[in-house]
Amino acid sequence: MKNKKIVFLVPDAGIFYEQSAGAGTHIRGTVSGFRSNHIDVLPIIGGDIFGIRSEVIVSATVVQESTMRKFIKKIVPDKLKLFYRDLRRVYLDYKFENKIIKQIKQYDPDAIYERSALYSTCGIRLSKKLNIPLIIESDGCMPEIISMDFGLFSVRLANLVEKYKLKKANYVSAYNQFSKQFLAKKFDLPVDKIIVKPLGISVNNSLVSEIEADSLKQKYDLLNKKVVGFVGAISKYHGVDLLIECASFLHNKNITDIVIVIVGWSKEAEELNLKAQKLNLPNVVFTGRVDKKLIPVYYKIFDVGVIPNSEPTIYPVKVLEYGAYGLCPIVPDYVVFNEIITDKVHGLYFQKNDPHSLADLLVSTFETATYNAIAKNWEQKVLSDCTWKSSVKELVTVVNNTKK
Repeated sequence: MKNKKIVFLVPDAGIFYEQSAGAGTHIRGTVSGFRSNHIDVLPIIGGDIFGIRSEVIVSATVVQESTMRKFIKKIVPDKLKLFYRDLRRVYLDYKFENKIIKQIKQYDPDAIYERSALYSTCGIRLSKKLNIPLIIESDGCMPEIISMDFGLFSVRLANLVEKYKLKKANYVSAYNQFSKQFLAKKFDLPVDKIIVKPLGISVNNSLVSEIEADSLKQKYDLLNKKVVGFVGAISKYHGVDLLIECASFLHNKNITDIVIVIVGWSKEAEELNLKAQKLNLPNVVFTGRVDKKLIPVYYKIFDVGVIPNSEPTIYPVKVLEYGAYGLCPIVPDYVVFNEIITDKVHGLYFQKNDPHSLADLLVSTFETATYNAIAKNWEQKVLSDCTWKSSVKELVTVVNNTKK
């Protein structure tokens, strides 16, 4: 019997397959999960198709265009700029479809699995043209998150487009039971149309030498300190600003043995780093961009891993990564974490959006030293229940039952 074949479609021009941020990790993990369950996968990713990368080669032409764009930005109203940007998303969506349709026809898949992208409807069009079923993965709050981080012409319009395509899809993929109910209510979807595909983790087999870890501790002056670590893309909805407020509270209380290490970089990180410097906070370390091959070394120097904030409907994959590296997770008290983390057993909760609650929890956690036992419980649970292979089981059943 031949393996079923799917196209893993990501229409977002800002995402590419080898991306180190959460989206790339999630895509590669889901692909590996399908393949581990004998589903053949062809990933088609917007950033790879359009050749978009964050690294820009500066030339005289680029500088000239950049100057012109700066001038235009000054004279064009913000709302009009947002409208143009969202209109461009729609244009790129149709361009993306034209670039890939021949490749998909040649591959002859049994289904399309699409990671939903803002204003993208190409999955619906391709499903109809090729007469194959479509499964759309959605967190349900993408318009709100993008609006908060980058601005959006109309959140309501973006949600109407999302509702349209989720209703048209054969199935909808949710990240957990909470988001399943959230999607059903928000977009008026039948619950039995929604499949739960939790986030997963790749099993960590890498060994980190004590010499490498000690070298990092010396570099950042972390010897004899308790290290609270955060690794990931630094954007507004991740709530890294809360870590700065927490550090300020600890500093004002003259608590000097707890240091917060933030691994990652972005424009948001640059602003927060400046804020920490203005507040003269010696207990915050921004590492800047780090080669992903070195991430295990950073995990090695952490005592606990923190999730300062997240989307209400999906926990970030980094909370599972903390478990894979044997760290106790410190998380906000969102319902979505309740499905995987029992307080004081698999992790520790603080009151969401409350830096004082986080600071108090860190102090008591390191005083009682219970985090090591909790870390072991969380590591065992993640490695036994949260692999990518197990996360896609329900989807594999659906794909295997598809008929062209």
